[in-house]
Amino acid sequence: MQTLTTKQNKHVKIEGNIIENLPIIYSQETNLRTDQLKHIVKLKEGTLTVRYHKDLGPLTGSDLDTLIAVSLICAQYGYTQKFPATAQKVRKMLGLYKSGENIKRVGESLLKLAGTFMQFHGSFYNYHNRKYVGTAAFHLLSYYFFSEKEKREVTMKELFQNSFVEWDSLIYTNLVEGYFKFINTKEYFSLTPGITRGAYLYLEKRLGKKESYSENIKNLLKNITHQEEVSKHEMYHFKIRTLEALKQIYHIKIANKILTISKIHKPHQLKFPIKTPRPELTEHEGETLNMAEAICKPKNPEYFRNTVKKFIHAIGADRVSGAISDTQSRQGKQPPDRYLIALLKNSVNQN
Repeated sequence: MQTLTTKQNKHVKIEGNIIENLPIIYSQETNLRTDQLKHIVKLKEGTLTVRYHKDLGPLTGSDLDTLIAVSLICAQYGYTQKFPATAQKVRKMLGLYKSGENIKRVGESLLKLAGTFMQFHGSFYNYHNRKYVGTAAFHLLSYYFFSEKEKREVTMKELFQNSFVEWDSLIYTNLVEGYFKFINTKEYFSLTPGITRGAYLYLEKRLGKKESYSENIKNLLKNITHQEEVSKHEMYHFKIRTLEALKQIYHIKIANKILTISKIHKPHQLKFPIKTPRPELTEHEGETLNMAEAICKPKNPEYFRNTVKKFIHAIGADRVSGAISDTQSRQGKQPPDRYLIALLKNSVNQN
């Protein structure tokens, strides 16, 4: 699938269990056949059983792209569980040309996502309780789009107001309570479709806020592809294609079969123009600012609000909201207002 347009590039929240554990077919060599309807994955904690749509089969890299595009639309509506969406809007988010073939591709991809049933056995992380739960089972999402006949009978306004996508409640609860990873969709869609994008998601989740992340390279590939074994051919192409492509985003080093990555930080200085008046906050931005103040209880409220407001304008309310969630779950004695400001400055420097 093609690259997102510049206007659509942004950071987007992806729920933690999904970003790390969603089984995707990336090559014809995987042990998972394209006609296989059930897949059992051994995870670090327990197992995951996945049942796919009986007519469309397992998820592929294109379906992962669609999931990211749907998440972008969700972000536009402030991360509500149920949000307006159409297949056409998903197509636009993916940068695909308007055609019947592309609409069909998007429709099939959405159907595969809705038809995929996931059952976690001791492996679903419940962020509210900070532990892995015994059993969790759900479909990723559901949706309702108008039929061609209905489209001719309603206005465009009614069409967009009543067509929707809705997340499963378990996924959505984790998302809003803070178990997610911000994904830079500009970086994601700049990469070659398929395993390179999948590897990027996995490494971003593992890297988190750490300076670097290391893993045995063979285990890394097995974790990304959810296979118990990988062939020499797959490993060869992973090294010369996937890792080479990822060098535009990470510093990559391999020593003694251990891969180590660290993010390439581009020099960036945050500047807040003094003479240029800032626009008023939107309702969503205002709620984010109020939430920051309520959680941090700053000693100097005026300075704190003005500073957080500048970061909202600079990096967006969604990323500030993510930093607020991290502040809530912080460890240590640093005051929450100072902790949040430090996180936001660090977030800007990583842009």
